[in-house]
Amino acid sequence: WREVFMKMAVIWPRSEVLHFGILHYDSGHEPQYSWNHLKKFVSRCKSTGSHPWLKYSTWQSLAIGKMRLSEDQAWLLFETFDLVSNVSIKDRTANAEMMSKCRSEEDRIALRKRFMVDLMQFVVFLGLQLCRHTPLKGTEDKWPSPKDGRKLKREEANQISLLKNELPRLLELLVEPGSSGEDISLEALQALDCILLGWDSGMLIRTVSQLASSHTEGKMTGYSKLTRTFKMDKVLNWTSQCLSSSPFGSSALLSGERDRKCLVYRSIGRGKVMFNASIALESSYRTLLLYRITSQTIAKGPGLVNGCAVDIQHCHNAYIYILAPLRYVNIEKCSNCQIVLGPVERVVAVNGCDNVTLSTICRRLQISSSHSSTVYTHCMTRPLLYSSCSQVAMAPYNTHYAQLGTHATEAGLLVGTPVDANRWDTPFVINSAGGTDWRKLAPQEFRCLRVPFEIGSGDGTQKLPYTLPEEYRKEMDMREQCLTEWSRAIQQESLTKEQRATLNRIVQTKFMEWLESSGVKKELAGLQSSS
Repeated sequence: WREVFMKMAVIWPRSEVLHFGILHYDSGHEPQYSWNHLKKFVSRCKSTGSHPWLKYSTWQSLAIGKMRLSEDQAWLLFETFDLVSNVSIKDRTANAEMMSKCRSEEDRIALRKRFMVDLMQFVVFLGLQLCRHTPLKGTEDKWPSPKDGRKLKREEANQISLLKNELPRLLELLVEPGSSGEDISLEALQALDCILLGWDSGMLIRTVSQLASSHTEGKMTGYSKLTRTFKMDKVLNWTSQCLSSSPFGSSALLSGERDRKCLVYRSIGRGKVMFNASIALESSYRTLLLYRITSQTIAKGPGLVNGCAVDIQHCHNAYIYILAPLRYVNIEKCSNCQIVLGPVERVVAVNGCDNVTLSTICRRLQISSSHSSTVYTHCMTRPLLYSSCSQVAMAPYNTHYAQLGTHATEAGLLVGTPVDANRWDTPFVINSAGGTDWRKLAPQEFRCLRVPFEIGSGDGTQKLPYTLPEEYRKEMDMREQCLTEWSRAIQQESLTKEQRATLNRIVQTKFMEWLESSGVKKELAGLQSSS
């Protein structure tokens, strides 16, 4: 594929924006704004000075007053765009620190009004929410949809088809009001940088606006250095010719080499652990793919995986530990799995999963088409739950490992924040008419998880990094007290040698029963390295 790409520029979709950024609405629950609303929105913003940066307060006013959105919907769109935008870790940390100091919802709302985003890129993002594409002839379901079982090649093909079909309308939003529409400015085309990347014939990664205005590609896009404009028809034709699947995506990984540095225990089933660090020099382009892992325990520590995206697909009866700071995580079509993640800078998405237990610290958690699953999380924003979920239990974060504090800082997340900074129990339910079935995990069901690995020297993180809510803290204290009292009572009893042996047998039998019923016995068996 390198020989093919060397001949011309190649453009590919930023799949994280299309996969994590487009909100999935059931029929009848779609956004009420239209393409005409967006054109008027751009004109109003430019006429009132909200250009190039748009404050949330301005967006909120226009979204509610002119575009028929609720306050929650307006913030959800604004927040989602921020999550998939190229915001630096430093800025994310600063925003997180300010948000953690808010002591009430009123304080949070007041702080939101000060946040800003790039106006034209935000308009492109809003336009994407209106795009729906039918992936296969004869199907009625439209893509993107949370009900899709995401097959890797089909997903990328659908993203490319979506952009080819909708790019003319997206570019129309960026044309200056009153112009003929034949030309588009460099500034306007830069708005597409949020959804398209590419590289030139020398395989140097560039934004789409940099490529389109380059010396080699400028002739095909009709770029004029004098007026800093492009010809609209040429840009569309050039984009259509150059648009291709990402060389860093999960489908490309399937034809690559296995990740030999990942600890793989008890390899009795089929599956692949793939990593593209050999071709992706920057962490933001790296992807770790775990595909069809079955009856295995997988462990991945910090290193080249830091800051990369993780794709966990079609895994069954597996125990997966990825203990490193991550960028995005997608968990799809998995069943009977326990998954423990390091801090995730942006989004963790769970789709089409059954009986999965997940432990994660993240900025956004979204769950769709999943059932009988439990999520232990510290989530800095309200989790998204779709109406296709059932029997989903939410609980506060329940584990720790040696370098967790350092990894959270690297991901722009905070440790030691107040209890109310964790939004785990206030999900935003989309399409609530469908009857999403979720609950708060009862304190009696809450269990702390011990990570069975020691990876790295550690930073002193030896306990849960966040304070548990009071009802969970009381339950944990009561259990510890019961254990202490039971141990003291045994020591005080004058048991004979035979009685002690009988007691030991009873305790051992009960312990083995618990190992079996809890699934821990299966995990312990999986930790036996297959030599």
